[in-house]
Amino acid sequence: MGLEEIFSKENILKYSETCLDLAVDIPEVRTRKHSRDFETLVIPSRGAVPLFLGMVYSLDKISKSFGGEHESFYNNLGVQRTVSSLLPENIRIDEVNDKELRVLVIPFTADLNVSKFDPNLDNEEFMFKTRKYWTNVTRSFLLPSKERLKDPYFASFTELILRDIEGREKLTQSYEDFPQIKRFSLIDTVISGRASTHILSAFEKLSDKYKNPNLNPGAFLIVDENGGKLKSRYLSYLNKRRLEGLIDLYKIPRIVSEDEGASLLGVAAVIYPSVMAVSREFNLEGEELFIGAGSWHSSTNLPGHYFDNFNSFMNMIYKGVDLVYTKKFLGESGESQEETFNDSRESFLERAKKYKVLDKTSKDISVLSPTDNYSYVKCYETSSHVLHAPFTKDSEDRLRSKICSLPKVRNSCSEFNLKNNIYVTNK
Repeated sequence: MGLEEIFSKENILKYSETCLDLAVDIPEVRTRKHSRDFETLVIPSRGAVPLFLGMVYSLDKISKSFGGEHESFYNNLGVQRTVSSLLPENIRIDEVNDKELRVLVIPFTADLNVSKFDPNLDNEEFMFKTRKYWTNVTRSFLLPSKERLKDPYFASFTELILRDIEGREKLTQSYEDFPQIKRFSLIDTVISGRASTHILSAFEKLSDKYKNPNLNPGAFLIVDENGGKLKSRYLSYLNKRRLEGLIDLYKIPRIVSEDEGASLLGVAAVIYPSVMAVSREFNLEGEELFIGAGSWHSSTNLPGHYFDNFNSFMNMIYKGVDLVYTKKFLGESGESQEETFNDSRESFLERAKKYKVLDKTSKDISVLSPTDNYSYVKCYETSSHVLHAPFTKDSEDRLRSKICSLPKVRNSCSEFNLKNNIYVTNK
């Protein structure tokens, strides 16, 4: 399928319309449905990022025209820098501190190929455990900041992945300082329904385990191919949640940005298979520890063409929002907006051809930001542009030391051999 067909006028305008629909619905759901009230909106997938940005752009227009709950939502919205840096210059959104409504980015990315790292590893098992890991990381944000620092899942994400492996001090601090969550909702994309089902059901189990109904979130889910790819076993679960009033489904012909890398998603994803594999050597409160190690990097921090490609893509989406808004909310013909939209689409298509934005064979390791503590070997990428960065053996030895220093995990470490820099664990 060619670029013209994938990024057809119909597909792009429906994508833009969905951004508008989210901007209309999310503030209303939060205000009018007590069971769906929330102060934090969690972004768990790269696919949701451009749709969220389009929603914010739409909110800016709606709030100025209609005020009310939409204006209140927009004016009280705080967004982490990872995502807010991708917004157009004329859209000013503050950081999360002191804001009533906050957006939390949790990199649930579980598009894995760990079998290439080690043929003995089960990819399906690692995908499921990765999503379960990130639900536990999210749960830690329901704790007060001081208690959060003592949580092994939170510490493995901030201290180990962000600070020790990647050296991203400012980002680490933003998570450590993030205000305590009381209630949250998710905004996510859906293809087969597997990821959403895994994530939402994992939250359900956590809610039961900790007897906290606030760990069972609502969700706004954008469904690809009008639901045509939804597997029946996942569809039944999502329909159950929908009938319970916990989720909203938005079916569109094609989520054109899905799994297409930083040029269309705005963020690049990195997975550390060595961390996943080594973490299983340790116990956490009598059970196997699993760290679903990964992170996201904004395209603002990548080589220029990634950010420029993404800006071109989002400009097309924004112009689509302008056109749909003019017709749908103002009742006007939108002739000038349609001309501007057509120009932006042609400009994007030219750029997409030049930079081969749908190329599945390219690999770019510039996303990596290693500290001197770790060295990589034989990096590779999945077809959805998720970079896998395995460590050398020496780096894995350091990793064992750091994992064993995590809160509560250290209790499973019986002996530390300083000479060999190897922990002996109680299994």
